Amino acid sequence: MKKWSTYKDQLMVALITAMIAPEVLADTQLQLTNISGTSGAGSADFTTWVTKITTYFQSGLNLVLVFFAFSGIVLCGTSVKKVYDANKDNREPPKIAVIGIFVGAAMTIIPVIIGILRNSATPS
Repeated sequence: MKKWSTYKDQLMVALITAMIAPEVLADTQLQLTNISGTSGAGSADFTTWVTKITTYFQSGLNLVLVFFAFSGIVLCGTSVKKVYDANKDNREPPKIAVIGIFVGAAMTIIPVIIGILRNSATPS
């Protein structure tokens, strides 16, 4: 039982270190020693806070769009392979794989359309 407790503690420390280290290294915007543009009490003004939140939200949205595009490519490729295997073995056509091709293509094209609209549309 003592061995399990020791391993469990070591595992928890390793997981916490693994999760915290990339966040600290990647977070270059939030620096507690940088208090320029503040109200004097060490807290940033409201516009800086909103700008940071908007930046984080945009990064999260970009991550979701990349995930959708990658998932669509994988789904489309897997479905094409299933259709190819079904045709090679002279089986009946797999309807689910054909539907997977369309869904995968839609999942891939949505981030592309959003990226084009985001980069080319101008606010009026």
